[in-house]
Amino acid sequence: MRQAGTLESQEAAQRLADYLLTLRIAGRVEPANQRWALWILDENQLERAKQELQAFLQNPADPRYDAARQAADVRRQEAERARVARKNLIEVRGRWSPAAPGSGKFVMVLTAASIFVAVFTHLGETVDPELLRQKPPGVASLVVISTNVSAPLGELLKEPDFGLTEIAHGQIWRLITPIFLHFSITHILFNMLALLQLGTMLEQRQGTARLVLIVLVSAVISNLTQYFYAGPNFGGMSGVIFALFGYIWMQSKFVPGSGLSMPAETIFLCLFWLVVCMTGNMKIANGAHVGGLIVGMLLGVAPRWLGRS
Repeated sequence: MRQAGTLESQEAAQRLADYLLTLRIAGRVEPANQRWALWILDENQLERAKQELQAFLQNPADPRYDAARQAADVRRQEAERARVARKNLIEVRGRWSPAAPGSGKFVMVLTAASIFVAVFTHLGETVDPELLRQKPPGVASLVVISTNVSAPLGELLKEPDFGLTEIAHGQIWRLITPIFLHFSITHILFNMLALLQLGTMLEQRQGTARLVLIVLVSAVISNLTQYFYAGPNFGGMSGVIFALFGYIWMQSKFVPGSGLSMPAETIFLCLFWLVVCMTGNMKIANGAHVGGLIVGMLLGVAPRWLGRS
C-alpha cells in the first residue's frame, strides 16, 4: 500500500476515493497531520491514482466525482465475490483436509475380516457342499448365506423359509458375512482397493457411524438380492462397494456441503464395469452389484428428499 497524496478535507479525499474505486483502483482514506491521506492498495495502480489526484485538484467540482452511489455498488459486488470465495474455500478444505484422528478404523476392520476369511477358506475353495457339512464347522460354513450351495435356486425358493434355513433359525449374521468371502487374489485385491478409497473417504468426511450404517444396510440388501437372483453360492464385498459408490455419487451431486466428491471419470468407469459384468459371461454377483448400487443411491439422496442438506 502506497500513499498517492493528501487533501485538505475528509470529504474531498473520500469523494476522490469513491471515484477511483469506480475505476477499479481501491484506496483508503486516513488522517495525516491535519490533512487526509489517500492510500492506494495496489502499488501497480499508484501512478494512475496520482494522475487522477492532480486532475481532481484542478477541478474538484466536476460532476464525474459524484460517484458515491457507484462506489457503493462496487463494494457490494466485491463483498459478494469475497463471500463466494470463502464458501468455496471452506468446501474444498472440507473435502481434502487430512483425516481426523482415528478415522478409517472401520475400513481397516472390514479389510482385516476379509483377509481372515480369505485365508481360512483358502480363497473360497472350502465353499463346497461336502466341506460345508463337515464337523466341526469351518469358517466357510459360518459365513455363507446358506450351506445349501448345491441346491437349485428354484427348489430352495419352494421351501417355507426360502431356503435360508440357518437364518430362519436365528443365524442372522449370515445376512452380512458373505461380503467377507472372496474367491481369488484378484477378487479380494480389487475389492479391498476400492473399499480403501471409497470407504476411507466416507469415514473421514462423515464419520464411522455413517459408514457402519451404509455397510450393514447394503450388505443385507445386496446379499439377499444376489441370493434371490442366482442362489446361495456367492460372496464378496462388491455389493457394498457399489453401495458406497452410489452413496458418494448422489451426495456429491445433490447434497451441498456433504464433503464428498466423485470425479466424472470414476462414475463412468464404475457404470461401464457394471454393464460389462451384466452383459458378459463372467461368474459375477450382478444381483449384489445392482442391489448395492440402488440402496447406496437411495441413501445418498435421502437427505434431499427429507429437505435436509
